[in-house]
Amino acid sequence: MFSHLPEITEKQLQKGFEKGWGWRGYLCKGEIWCTHCGEVFSSDLNELAVSVCNNIYVVCPHCGKRIKVEKSRKKSYNVMQYVCYMTTFKGLQVFRYLLLCQEMKKGQREPLRRTLEAFQVWMDEKGSKAYISRSVRAFPKYSDDWLWQSPLELKSGNSYSYSYGYYGGYNRYNITPNVTFVGGVLPILRQRGIKSSVMGTNPVTLCTNLIKGGPVTESLFKMKQSSLLRYHLNDGGGSTVKFMYAIKIANRHHYKVSDANLWMDMIRSLEELGKDTHNPEYICPKDLKKAHDKWQQKVEAVRAKKRLEERKAEAVKWEKKYAESKGAFIGLCFDDGKVFISVLPSVAAFAEEGSHMHHCVFANSYYKKEDALIMSARDKMGNRLETVEVSIKNLSIVQSRAVNNGISEAHDEIISLVNKFMPEIARRANSGNQQKIISKVK
Repeated sequence: MFSHLPEITEKQLQKGFEKGWGWRGYLCKGEIWCTHCGEVFSSDLNELAVSVCNNIYVVCPHCGKRIKVEKSRKKSYNVMQYVCYMTTFKGLQVFRYLLLCQEMKKGQREPLRRTLEAFQVWMDEKGSKAYISRSVRAFPKYSDDWLWQSPLELKSGNSYSYSYGYYGGYNRYNITPNVTFVGGVLPILRQRGIKSSVMGTNPVTLCTNLIKGGPVTESLFKMKQSSLLRYHLNDGGGSTVKFMYAIKIANRHHYKVSDANLWMDMIRSLEELGKDTHNPEYICPKDLKKAHDKWQQKVEAVRAKKRLEERKAEAVKWEKKYAESKGAFIGLCFDDGKVFISVLPSVAAFAEEGSHMHHCVFANSYYKKEDALIMSARDKMGNRLETVEVSIKNLSIVQSRAVNNGISEAHDEIISLVNKFMPEIARRANSGNQQKIISKVK
């Protein structure tokens, strides 16, 4: 049946070549070469600025196209894109995928164009599909490395035809075309919203979901929420089905979701924080990214607090073990009149020290380390200066950290004071070892 399809007309091909391309302008030595028309024109754009900034556009004075400027010495421009033509034939929906290739050289007025109808997808009113395709190379580098001279033929097996190259297994028919031209559509698809556009989605996936899927796909399509529709088709429907009520509320307030990934993350954050996701004040922010970041930070703060509470609950179990392990040192304190240093007396003190100093002395469970003696250095007003870790085995200072793992102005004084009293730490360490031996004998 596919052999009786009419040929793609020159007018249809011309439309495909006119749309979807990302035209470039290559800047070199004060001149820009337009890859659309091949002409060269002078420009005063700074090459360094163009290299740094990735979104500089100009209008070509020769062809009138808006082109993106890049710094390059290229003299040729090769580009390709997929275009899908939707039509009907004998009560079936047909998706014809064409690969369009263009090659332009500097100074060349007309591009060299090549066209290949790579594959077709035929679909009935129940959503069942058949694939008509050209062959690919035996060991393709890319999943769509088509053999241009091979004929279109019906492929056996299911629609998941895989090829293995650098990218592993991949469904070569799962292609979202750069441009889709909607011609004829089945009555069931027209009834469910498809008239002249598929809103940048994969047309085969969209039509399959409109026929076989639930009402969510149809609702999003008719709402013209293109970003949410693409998210729904890729997500498998989990999040969009769950938060469909919020989508409907946003749509009633004429809110267009510009970035579905950010918006869905924000809704999940609001739900986790116990906020009212039916309230348009929350779900329809003017600045989506700013609102997303705000609620995400609050979620992270809540999660961090929860993790801290869990660690504190676990730490309570270690109070007795810590007292037994560091009992010989608890109560040890010394000073020089300006700096006062004392051993942390309990696991709870570790939590307070970590919270005030914003470091990981509690989060990383330093109270569990047998060889670590942790002390807090403070000034005469009781303000925390640094947290000191001493190796009991080596009788040496491992580290001494101020707020946010920094170094305080009294750092050298603290190090000197700890070293000065290291003999007392050694004496208590020996005393503690003797007590352990006695307790084991008993």
